[in-house]
Amino acid sequence: MPFPSLPAGIAGMILLWRRRDRIKPAALAGLICILLLYLVSILCATNVEYLPRRTNGLIQLTYSITIGYALFLTVTQGTRQQIGRLFLTFAVVILIGCLLEAYAGLRPVSDAVHSVLYSRGLYENDLRDVLFYNRVRPSSSRRSRPA
Repeated sequence: MPFPSLPAGIAGMILLWRRRDRIKPAALAGLICILLLYLVSILCATNVEYLPRRTNGLIQLTYSITIGYALFLTVTQGTRQQIGRLFLTFAVVILIGCLLEAYAGLRPVSDAVHSVLYSRGLYENDLRDVLFYNRVRPSSSRRSRPA
């Protein structure tokens, strides 16, 4: 399981715990049904060789859906101005990070971090990035690249 999954899962559980009084039984049942549907789909797949990869994907999808639901419960309590400031801050932080990586010489630092976090293989979308953008895009989910 990739490293980012653990902190993401913990963050999702904390958000859900903080909003546990706002979780409706029908919504929880729907969430569980969706996750069970995904579980059945990976168990019914014919090629068993990909089961570990599918299981990893299911875990990440479960974290994503859980965090999304928890974020929804949290965001619906804020005002329009609070939510606007929150998402503007996220966008500015991501933009600054991308600009620093692309133009301020932080790509080697980013690559070193990614090589430690994602030491299992190459990021398979670098070729796509070069074909579409004529360069490798900054990305927080990029795995290490060959030197």
